[in-house]
Amino acid sequence: MLLKAARWTGNVAMANSTWKSLVRNHFSIQAATKVVPDTECFNHYLATLCCCEPYQAISGQERSIDRLERLPHIEYFREMAELGLVADEETLCILMVASGREADLTTVASILNRVWNIDVEKIMSNEQLEIQPVEGIAPNSALYPSAELLLAIAHIYGTNSDIPTAIRLVDLVSRAYSIEIHVKVWLELLQWTHVLAARSRGLAAKERQVHVGQLPPSAVLNLWSIMTSEPYNVNPTMRMYDFLIGSLIMSASVGKAQTHMQEALALHKRHVNELNRHRVLWLTSSRENPNSMVTAKHERNYNYRLLRVQRNRQYFRLWFLRIIHKGSKTMGNVKKWYQRNVPDLVRQWISYAPKVVSYEIDTGTVELRTGARTLNKARMARRTFGLSISDQQKRREIHLRRLMKKKRDRTINREQVAADEFDSQDSFDEDLESNKNITTARFGILALDPRPIYHITPFTNDKMSTASPETIAAYFSGPTEDPTKISESFIAQIRHRIDLVDFWEIPPSSHVLEIGCGQGDTTIVLADRVGPDGHVDALDPGAPDYGICLLFSFHLSQMKYISSPQTLSSAQAQIKSSPVGNRITFHNTFPVPFLHQQSQNQAPLQNSTKKYSHIILSHCSFYFSSPHDLAQIITECANWSDKICFAEWSLQARELEMVPHLLSVLLQATCFERKGEGDGNVRCIRSPERVKEVFLRTGWEVERERMEGVESGVRDGEWEVGNVRRWLRGEVEGEEMELGLKGMYDAMETSVQNVEGGVKGVRSMDVWAAVFVRNGGGGEDN
Repeated sequence: MLLKAARWTGNVAMANSTWKSLVRNHFSIQAATKVVPDTECFNHYLATLCCCEPYQAISGQERSIDRLERLPHIEYFREMAELGLVADEETLCILMVASGREADLTTVASILNRVWNIDVEKIMSNEQLEIQPVEGIAPNSALYPSAELLLAIAHIYGTNSDIPTAIRLVDLVSRAYSIEIHVKVWLELLQWTHVLAARSRGLAAKERQVHVGQLPPSAVLNLWSIMTSEPYNVNPTMRMYDFLIGSLIMSASVGKAQTHMQEALALHKRHVNELNRHRVLWLTSSRENPNSMVTAKHERNYNYRLLRVQRNRQYFRLWFLRIIHKGSKTMGNVKKWYQRNVPDLVRQWISYAPKVVSYEIDTGTVELRTGARTLNKARMARRTFGLSISDQQKRREIHLRRLMKKKRDRTINREQVAADEFDSQDSFDEDLESNKNITTARFGILALDPRPIYHITPFTNDKMSTASPETIAAYFSGPTEDPTKISESFIAQIRHRIDLVDFWEIPPSSHVLEIGCGQGDTTIVLADRVGPDGHVDALDPGAPDYGICLLFSFHLSQMKYISSPQTLSSAQAQIKSSPVGNRITFHNTFPVPFLHQQSQNQAPLQNSTKKYSHIILSHCSFYFSSPHDLAQIITECANWSDKICFAEWSLQARELEMVPHLLSVLLQATCFERKGEGDGNVRCIRSPERVKEVFLRTGWEVERERMEGVESGVRDGEWEVGNVRRWLRGEVEGEEMELGLKGMYDAMETSVQNVEGGVKGVRSMDVWAAVFVRNGGGGEDN
């Protein structure tokens, strides 16, 4: 173990000290203290001596005359033979690497030929077109070739400026012995191809004779095409992209370099999504078990992925600067380059640009101040606190000012107002497209065209439910409550949930997981649907004492309580005491750790050890605290169900009465993005198209979808407007509202005034519902 530790830390002094102690014990007279080194000990010691020293070309000038001796690998190999130890593949690979570092390719070729029947001279002279495997070496033999031999061949001939030989031998050996070429071997070949394809200049280059083995600039791209196509199909790493893009920039192929940078950006985004996922796992585990080994493992995984993402960003910054520098040297007198191409590059890669980008043109020096530092600070704040960047707020303020101006200057009918607002939104979308940092999916689309974008068809209840909406609503009140006190609004909510469950076609005896159950409006309908032979696992991370459940018609003068105000725990307790309570199990935890924990078979929870027939996300996605939560949840859901049922507000105002609901939702989401907190529940919002993009990206496809026009009794729009009004009127004392939020509030108030009946006439937006199934192709890790 000591020799192994010395090898992997590169500590030659420790290896020598340990080996001396081992040799002294070998000649000990007492049998109790006598230790005989085995093949593994020799391998670790030889690897430390031969592979931890710098290359001769680098260290030769620093050595004195008495230190210019050969490496002692041959002497130790002879000592192994005297002890009767048999060398294995690793031993021979170490001997070849040591010989290769001394430029002794004759010894390397001799070992390859004598042990594995690989005649390098005949292969490179085309006298031997393929390698015949040695008959005496069985696949389970210690000398049978593996990926370690391929890596040694690539390293030896790469460091000796003979890439054609390295590629030829790796290909023939892998075919002869059916060895898969590991990504490390391709990385080694690509690295030395990149080095030999680079053009060194100056007197020092001539003295080093770097022209030996020089490759053309296109060699890196040719090798890339080979390894990423059939039959190898290698998935490139970020280091591989660095060698390729660096080579393309050196050869002035700036356009091709940018194309491959886009591919590398897709890989970087997958790394970022993986980082976010492990961050959630670490934070969740640290809250529950801060001192456990599981938490330490999650923290280690998170730190590794954080360093990987930071390294990737350095790659992108370096590529960006090199493209600017190279392009300015080769195309500095081309107007299109410095007038259009460079600003476009800065705009496209602004997140990775320095504070000031400067480049030379024929008339002087141009400096572009990017503001990248401010954007990166906002990005880090958004990752840590969920804050948004100020540019998003500016774009929204521009849109709201246009909206207010049109409503002040024009007195026209509803149809004309709707058409004008639709045109205004089109121009606003153009503004959004000009800034790549803004994601329109986060705050939806304001569609006021009186013609419906979707064909609106209210769901019809085909009586699949075993109980009426009134009966299910009464489950909340308990046997001692007066059923006449149940509000019509709440019955309409239950009826809406029944319509959703009918559309999702959840049969009896199903085992269902509901994510984001809240106080259980949808949960109790699902429990009624699955029947006594089914079960519902309802999951919500809210605190047990969170909020109150006031199920009443909105105005105080007409208030009707189903029961007294309830917290999350009391509402769930009421459901558990109902006739369908034994069909439900509530879990007070976050969805990703819940699903991930069961995937790892760590203490599975009750009634959740088998696969779910359906997973439900009903009116909960707006309440996620991070835009990455949806992708992480549905990615984990793939291990537990092949079907996800989804429902959420459509973010489309089909009628003028729906505009206040839409603006109130946008205002709450904007407040949360701006400050990382807010009095409303709405936090992260997506339009249906953006939701479908997330599902498709993570391996799901739409089985069916519909847009539901809810009945007037579903008064969520009225409640959201009232919530925003109370919030502005001083429920948060001592807090001054920002200008952008005030502008959005004024727009909401104006839209309420345009509704006949004021707040009472506000209607809820349409509800978009869909069923997603696995497409069989997997998907990216988000």
